[in-house]
Amino acid sequence: MKEVPTAKIKLTEVKELFDAGYEILGELRSEVNAPVVRAKFLN
Repeated sequence: MKEVPTAKIKLTEVKELFDAGYEILGELRSEVNAPVVRAKFLN
């Protein structure tokens, strides 16, 4: 079993990441014109 990588972030960065993620989901919802959307990350 592979070890799961960890990331250390400051508490102030959490709010910025949350706000950015929420903004992205809002844009995706308006793009598909639906109240709920499923997004997958592509590498």
